[in-house]
Formats: sequence, C-alpha cells, structure tokens
Amino acid sequence: MSGVLVTTTINGDAVQFACPEEETLLDALRDRVGLLGIKEGCGTGDCGACSITLDGRLVCSCLVLAWSWQRWLTRRLGDPQFTTRSTVSQRLADYYEHDRGMPRPAVVRNIPEYVEQEPRRVDPQRIRLIYHGLAHWERGLRDLIDTMGLVDDRFELTLMLTGDESMIDEVRRIAAPHADRIVLRPGVPVKEIARTINEYDLAMMVYRPVSPNVRYMLPNKLFEAVQGRIGVVTGRNEVMIAEHEPYGFGVIVEPWGAEKTAELLNRLTAEKVQQLKDAAHAAAPALHSENEKQNLLQTVGAL
Repeated sequence: MSGVLVTTTINGDAVQFACPEEETLLDALRDRVGLLGIKEGCGTGDCGACSITLDGRLVCSCLVLAWSWQRWLTRRLGDPQFTTRSTVSQRLADYYEHDRGMPRPAVVRNIPEYVEQEPRRVDPQRIRLIYHGLAHWERGLRDLIDTMGLVDDRFELTLMLTGDESMIDEVRRIAAPHADRIVLRPGVPVKEIARTINEYDLAMMVYRPVSPNVRYMLPNKLFEAVQGRIGVVTGRNEVMIAEHEPYGFGVIVEPWGAEKTAELLNRLTAEKVQQLKDAAHAAAPALHSENEKQNLLQTVGAL
C-alpha cells in the first residue's frame, strides 16, 4: 500500500507498519497492529474508550495521526532555522541525512572525562552486574530482570536508576521476585558515575532494536564503563560494537533477550570477566572527553 512507514515501540515490542498519512492512531493500532482491545467510541475524544499512553501522556488515539510524531520529528529537526546539528554516532547521522532528508549532523560522542583508577579484582563467587541510567522499558530492563532468574548464583544485579519516580517504582515492583539478587540504588551525579561503578564487574547494555535511535545509539554509559574500568555486555548494536571490539572490553549477546543474555553470562569465567575489565583499563586513556573536544569545537565553530 502507499503511505508512510511508522517504526515505533508498543508495550515494549518493536513494531513497524505502513499507513496512509490521514489514518488515526486508533485505526492503525486496530487494523495494522491488531490491538483490538482499543475501542472506538465517540470519535471526538470525549468518551475515553480509545485512550492510550503515548510518550508518558494519556491521549485519545482517535485524535492523533499515526504518522504525526515522526512527521513532527522530521520537520522540527530539519527546520532551516537550525544552522548546525549534532548526534552521537555516524549511523545516526546517516539515518537523519538519508532517511529523514536533513542536513547531515556533526558527530560528537558523549564521553566523560578521564578518571585515574584501577580495575577491581573479580570475585569468582560474586560477579556484580550493573545497569545505570534512565528507567525506561526501551532500555532492556524487562529482559534484564528476567535474566536474573536464569543465571548462575554467582551473579547479582544493581539497577542504579534515574528518571520518573513512578517508573522506578514499577521497576522495583517487577524486580521484587528477584529481591535476593537485584538491588535498586539511586543515581549519582554524572561526574561521580565512573568512580561509583568501579566496584562492579560488567555494565549491561542489551537493548532490543525497537527504533532507529536505539538501533544506532551510542550511550554515554559505555564510555562511563570504560572510565569505571568495568567490562560491557551489549546486544548486536553495530555502533557500540565498533567502539568496544577494537579494545576488547565487551561481549555481545546474540541477538537479544533474557535467555540469550543468561546463556552468555553463564559461559563467562571469572578470568574472562577480569580480561574485559583490564581491557577497559587499557582503553581509558584513549576514550575520554579531552580527545573528543576537537569535534565539539568544530561543531560550535560552525554556528
């Protein structure tokens, strides 16, 4: 069919469908995605039968065009009033340029400053995993929680979360069955992250490719792990792999999900985990903000 292609996340799952530009989100969810539990009532946004949560807001899906948010993104970021743009990876720059028709953004990686410290030695009986960052299901938290029910007893997980308190409470509730193996702790200021996570062994970054931003993301937490002198576990994200593979401080879950993540973790020996941490230590002098400063200065100079 002719129309536009929508790529989004629904209830934690990646969804892609084509629809006419004039189609409402209600019709797309029912007819394209098959979510028949969403009902059409008044068609004017008064009855609430079609209500859904969209980007954290309750909206009437009969009043929202399925394509509207992607069209807004393109128009907003492509507005000629912006004379310079930046993003964090070459693949995202490719996406905005070729898929969205915008001027190519400059690439400036979000990298923390150098921290002088040593990697902690691995305890074979207690391998400590950490996820630090935004509490959002798109960041693989459900899979990560489920993973803890499948891994060996030597693993424990800390969730150091930031963001909406109601979301953090929901994570806490879902993680409760694994309370003996999953600990939640508050986030810390950005400049303290690298020293705070130094006590851990592996940073978990296994994200399902639910959108281009996730598929091509290069999170600052990867570089914070390097400065924290800990290894990383990623999914098949080509951008993150290109950063950690040359240095050897990461391992890859193929493709993603709790079972595959658990299989990979259970295969890791304490010696292998220590090798990953030592490789992060060796990479730290190269992967810090001072070495990224020139890209930022060039972007600012284009203003």
